[in-house]
Amino acid sequence: MTDALNLAAAGLLPDEHGRLWCNEYGQTWVKHIYAVGDVVGFPAFANLAIGQGSRAVQHVFGRPASDTLPVARGLSAIPKLAMVGATEQQLRHDLVAYDVGVARFRDDARGHFGGAARGMLKLLFHRESLELLGVHCLGESASERIRLGQAVMSMGGSIELFRDESLSDSALSDCYRLAAEDGMRRVEQAATVSESRLRIWRPESRRRRPLVPSLP
Repeated sequence: MTDALNLAAAGLLPDEHGRLWCNEYGQTWVKHIYAVGDVVGFPAFANLAIGQGSRAVQHVFGRPASDTLPVARGLSAIPKLAMVGATEQQLRHDLVAYDVGVARFRDDARGHFGGAARGMLKLLFHRESLELLGVHCLGESASERIRLGQAVMSMGGSIELFRDESLSDSALSDCYRLAAEDGMRRVEQAATVSESRLRIWRPESRRRRPLVPSLP
């Protein structure tokens, strides 16, 4: 893709796939050269490239750029895949205290009545604040289902929103509600187990055997 650009003349060196490195503003190693779109690789979507170009121009003119919003990724496969935010591997690597909530398509109205019962939705969230950290979807309409989670993540929302709010598209929100309830149930169960273990191993809760004098 960048083979015909003679990048070496500009002091740039692409990677083995022909992609250019750049920071979050599109600025390359050569400070006055910016790169956006397909030449930088992922996510290689036209609508996102427009946003990358806007951030680059704002940075060139010294204007504060808006915060980078979570980018959703979709894969047109069988079954369809989509995700936004962090993965479990990333959260474990960063030592984030997270938990998981899962919902099956067969358990919500859209999957049951729409003939798309094969699939699942997984929510990753902070164990204490319940902030939504990642959404992963497998199955029919995965790219469409992921948008609700993307919107909540962009405003730093928690999974409590899915449990407490009733949305106009109940068939879509039901899956999120089920996943949120599953995740919060896991957190409560883990807290109950931890408290039980503390009661078991707490020194003052252990009975002491009475001292029996030894016989002569």
